[in-house]
Amino acid sequence: MSDDDPELLKGISQGELSALASFLDVNRRQLLAYIERRLGTALRSKVEAEDVFQETSAEAVRTLTPEWPGDREPFSWLCHIAERKIVDAHRHHFGAQ
Repeated sequence: MSDDDPELLKGISQGELSALASFLDVNRRQLLAYIERRLGTALRSKVEAEDVFQETSAEAVRTLTPEWPGDREPFSWLCHIAERKIVDAHRHHFGAQ
């Protein structure tokens, strides 16, 4: 199963949690690598990339509907969620800047 599997993409666009779970599983390493790069050295000493991945996954599950992510590519949508989680973690550990 590839990350651009048409059945997975169709399922996600229809709000199917099982399709999202499979997509997350297939793209886990790539999303973790993205999170690692975005954490930075200081924040990486406070937060594990795996924790951000888990928070990102949970948020994706909470917000998945047939209307969302809409036409957005699922990996891009997950990266956007991860970025928000990283910003939140930065604010929590280093104060709002």
